Amino acid sequence: MGRPVKYLVSRQVSKEEIARGLAAKDRIRDGLVRVLRRVEPRCRECLFLYHYRMLPVSGFLNARIQTWVSFRVRICLNGRQCLAR
Repeated sequence: MGRPVKYLVSRQVSKEEIARGLAAKDRIRDGLVRVLRRVEPRCRECLFLYHYRMLPVSGFLNARIQTWVSFRVRICLNGRQCLAR
Protein backbone atom coordinates (compact mmCIF):
# COMPACT_ATOMS: atom_id res chain seq x y z
CA MET A 1 0.00 0.00 0.00
CA GLY A 2 1.46 3.36 -1.00
CA ARG A 3 1.62 6.03 1.64
CA PRO A 4 1.12 9.69 0.73
CA VAL A 5 3.75 12.35 1.37
CA LYS A 6 2.64 15.21 3.60
CA TYR A 7 4.15 18.70 3.57
CA LEU A 8 4.28 20.40 6.97
CA VAL A 9 3.95 24.18 6.89
CA SER A 10 4.35 24.88 10.60
CA ARG A 11 7.46 24.13 12.63
CA GLN A 12 5.30 24.06 15.76
CA VAL A 13 3.86 20.60 15.10
CA SER A 14 5.60 17.43 16.27
CA LYS A 15 6.53 15.22 13.33
CA GLU A 16 6.86 12.19 15.57
CA GLU A 17 3.40 12.71 17.10
CA ILE A 18 1.89 12.95 13.60
CA ALA A 19 3.64 9.76 12.47
CA ARG A 20 2.77 7.83 15.64
CA GLY A 21 -0.86 8.94 15.37
CA LEU A 22 -1.04 7.78 11.74
CA ALA A 23 0.58 4.45 12.62
CA ALA A 24 -2.02 3.87 15.34
CA LYS A 25 -4.94 5.04 13.19
CA ASP A 26 -3.92 2.90 10.19
CA ARG A 27 -2.76 -0.01 12.41
CA ILE A 28 0.69 -0.14 10.85
CA ARG A 29 2.89 -2.71 12.56
CA ASP A 30 5.51 -3.09 9.81
CA GLY A 31 6.67 -0.86 6.97
CA LEU A 32 6.42 2.75 5.94
CA VAL A 33 4.17 4.93 8.08
CA ARG A 34 4.54 8.25 6.26
CA VAL A 35 7.03 10.58 4.60
CA LEU A 36 6.83 14.13 5.93
CA ARG A 37 8.44 17.09 4.17
CA ARG A 38 9.38 20.36 5.79
CA VAL A 39 11.58 23.33 4.94
CA GLU A 40 13.90 24.14 7.82
CA PRO A 41 16.20 27.10 8.22
CA ARG A 42 19.83 26.07 8.61
CA CYS A 43 22.57 28.18 7.11
CA ARG A 44 20.00 28.50 4.28
CA GLU A 45 16.52 27.11 3.92
CA CYS A 46 16.55 23.45 2.97
CA LEU A 47 13.89 20.84 2.37
CA PHE A 48 14.13 17.78 4.60
CA LEU A 49 12.36 14.47 4.12
CA TYR A 50 11.44 12.52 7.25
CA HIS A 51 10.77 8.84 6.57
CA TYR A 52 8.89 7.19 9.45
CA ARG A 53 8.83 3.37 9.54
CA MET A 54 7.63 0.71 11.91
CA LEU A 55 9.90 -2.33 12.22
CA PRO A 56 8.61 -5.54 13.82
CA VAL A 57 11.68 -6.15 15.99
CA SER A 58 13.05 -2.71 16.83
CA GLY A 59 9.88 -0.61 16.61
CA PHE A 60 9.61 3.01 15.49
CA LEU A 61 12.35 4.42 13.23
CA ASN A 62 12.82 7.67 11.37
CA ALA A 63 15.36 8.83 8.82
CA ARG A 64 15.95 12.54 8.21
CA ILE A 65 17.23 13.18 4.68
CA GLN A 66 18.56 16.56 3.62
CA THR A 67 17.77 17.43 -0.01
CA TRP A 68 20.46 20.09 -0.36
CA VAL A 69 24.04 19.24 -1.29
CA SER A 70 25.97 17.38 1.15
CA PHE A 71 22.85 15.17 1.41
CA ARG A 72 23.21 14.34 5.09
CA VAL A 73 21.13 11.50 6.49
CA ARG A 74 20.36 11.03 10.17
CA ILE A 75 18.65 7.84 11.32
CA CYS A 76 16.96 7.63 14.73
CA LEU A 77 16.00 4.26 16.14
CA ASN A 78 13.91 4.02 19.27
CA GLY A 79 15.16 0.92 21.08
CA ARG A 80 12.56 0.95 23.86
CA GLN A 81 10.52 -1.82 22.24
CA CYS A 82 13.61 -4.06 21.98
CA LEU A 83 14.49 -3.42 25.61
CA ALA A 84 10.91 -4.06 26.74
CA ARG A 85 11.01 -7.53 25.19
